[in-house]
Amino acid sequence: MEFFSGPYSLAGQIDFPDNLASKHAGFLLVPGPSQHTRTGDARGFPGFNNYYTKFIRVLNESNYAVLSYDKGGTGRSSSGLSSRADIVSAYRCLVGNEKIDQSKIGIIAFGGGAAHIYRKWDELNNITTFERLILISTGLNDLKMEQMNLSVLSVVGEELSLRTQNAMERYTIKTGQNATSVEIKNANENLCLDPDDKVTMIKENSCHIPDSVFEAISNWLNSLD
Repeated sequence: MEFFSGPYSLAGQIDFPDNLASKHAGFLLVPGPSQHTRTGDARGFPGFNNYYTKFIRVLNESNYAVLSYDKGGTGRSSSGLSSRADIVSAYRCLVGNEKIDQSKIGIIAFGGGAAHIYRKWDELNNITTFERLILISTGLNDLKMEQMNLSVLSVVGEELSLRTQNAMERYTIKTGQNATSVEIKNANENLCLDPDDKVTMIKENSCHIPDSVFEAISNWLNSLD
């Protein structure tokens, strides 16, 4: 499928669950800051081969359709307008599909992609309200989350686990929303630092996410229905 961000074309796909429902709840997959394709391949980083594929499969198995896309300049996408503008365009494409139930929309954001969701919250929510957010390998800004007031699941490495758990507890107390954190253990992460000492990429030939993480995502989604 093709959709546009300004004058630029972006390539993507919607993976639907196997059930025969006429309408499906939907998730938009928002990639991190690197140049990922829709399956999670990242140019020059072999550890990210098909990184998103299992997340998409778990969401499908929980009866969610998932829109993923090649970031601007990767795969079959042209350069793209900007990461934030591309997200809004992809979101419009998802909720505009006749097989998607606009009342049941979620977003799964990886790494720095979560920051774009915080900043584009008002614009996204004016298109149609999304009610659940999954954050993968990123810290939680509970102050910014308060304005969103939705159910959230955060999957983080051990180094962010305690801080994220505390943020989740504050968020739940203030909003009353379902907020859960899952810690990634033994994820075989070899982190690469940029010149500002910020973690930018996992540098491994096989980036392993434990099955317990996918089980936790499935259980969390089922608990909301």
